[in-house]
Amino acid sequence: MNGRFFIAINLPLETQKRLEEKKQEIARLFPLNAVKWTKEENLHITLAFLGSVSIKNIEILIKDLENVKEKTFFLSLNEICYFPYNKRKAKMIWAKGEKSKIKSLHKKIEKALLYSSALNYNPEKRNFTTHITLGRIRSWQWRRLSLFQIPILEENINLKFPVESFSLMESKLSKKGPSYKKIKEFKLLNQ
Repeated sequence: MNGRFFIAINLPLETQKRLEEKKQEIARLFPLNAVKWTKEENLHITLAFLGSVSIKNIEILIKDLENVKEKTFFLSLNEICYFPYNKRKAKMIWAKGEKSKIKSLHKKIEKALLYSSALNYNPEKRNFTTHITLGRIRSWQWRRLSLFQIPILEENINLKFPVESFSLMESKLSKKGPSYKKIKEFKLLNQ
């Protein structure tokens, strides 16, 4: 039996709440049904998407991820923007963050995944971007909007929070949308 898994940084509750408030402010700018907004409890930073993994290999994967050693750090989210950045062709709305401090953790996790016997991991070809998906644009509705109806997103935010762990997460899809379950949390080293 297989499940869908990914590696993520889950946000501290206070950061999650502040980001949800910002998301609600922005949501008012958009026509109804143009964007499928991410539920507050699902806000996270994806470090690696694993896709389908055999349940029998999860214990091996956990042991491999326990070998990832990185110090705790602070991460800043700086802006809310479209992705891709052309608002007419946008597919998502992101809270985008700095890359420098998360880069080392991301590389160490990818290395552990590449050498893990639990899966056949293929890293993404595009460069890693620190982001939280706030909403996915519904293309059928989006195409119907004139350029003047699409809000300009020039939202600078300054949300800084500690990153003290990363988690192996399972994703379950349903008609109500995805739900995520934390399988194992991996603590980072104290400074």
